[in-house]
Amino acid sequence: MHVQGQQTAQAPGIKALLTDLVLGKVPAPEQAPAVAAPVRAAPPAARPSTPVEQLRQPAELRDAGILTEDEFAAKKADILARM
Repeated sequence: MHVQGQQTAQAPGIKALLTDLVLGKVPAPEQAPAVAAPVRAAPPAARPSTPVEQLRQPAELRDAGILTEDEFAAKKADILARM
């Protein structure tokens, strides 16, 4: 009978919570704002040191069909202009 007494004591609080949920005073768990985990800054990506290394990634993207030949040429010109 001890458990039943605890359930009876919790009933008014549960009823109040449910009433607030129904009336929109408390967001439902699926509507509650998510708490985001702290975001850590990613270490800066190591930049290739030579123009040949810098051209390797755009060339691979071109070869995979992700970049067009014109896009690759523009990136190549940009890399060569920074030499």
